[in-house]
Amino acid sequence: KTPPNRMNGSINKAFLTSICLLLIVGALSMSTQALPAIKIQGGLEKFPLEFAGWRGRSEFVDPEIVTLSGAEASFSGFYTKNDHDQVSLYLGYRSTAFLSNENFFHSPNVCLPASGWQTIEESTHVVTNVPAFGNIEVTKMVMGYLGRKSLVYFWFQTKDKATRDKAVNRFHLALHAIRRDNTHDLFIRPITPLQPGERIEVAEERMDEFVREMMTALLQFLKDKQYEER
Repeated sequence: KTPPNRMNGSINKAFLTSICLLLIVGALSMSTQALPAIKIQGGLEKFPLEFAGWRGRSEFVDPEIVTLSGAEASFSGFYTKNDHDQVSLYLGYRSTAFLSNENFFHSPNVCLPASGWQTIEESTHVVTNVPAFGNIEVTKMVMGYLGRKSLVYFWFQTKDKATRDKAVNRFHLALHAIRRDNTHDLFIRPITPLQPGERIEVAEERMDEFVREMMTALLQFLKDKQYEER
């Protein structure tokens, strides 16, 4: 049987959590509408096609797919390095800290299987030494399509916080909004094909390197191109 003091403590924690959530919702409803959108000069499609030895080409993304994904803008590119390393990159962008009436980003563990991909394995992976963020915990998936396998990472990212969990991303956005600390929101998904017989650890090394080098380019791109819409 649970001791009375422990039970009272649990009730008090639940009560305080509920009060905090109510305060968050109330504060958001009053404050977030005044936060200006953070736009990108020239659009996200101007994201660099060359950085740290990676060379890429942009790929078309159907605007309807972008809207359905919950993003306002997107970038898709196919990058190669050393004539054999290959990574496809998708970026989804939202220009405001919190929009209660809009869809949030859809996770690929839902949309990729709906497109015919088969989830072979799903787990958590930590990319270390990422510029400005340190360690980033991402969702890692091994996906199969038409007999070939690919390694997929994805995560969600504000200007200074990153997470693999969409619910935690919402919480981060809520904190930004309450503090009136304006931010964008990003969904980031790199994919690399697994070569026949290639060990997953080798593909992870390739992806981790790409994430670190891409992040340096992304942070500089946002620093140079972002502005608040007035």
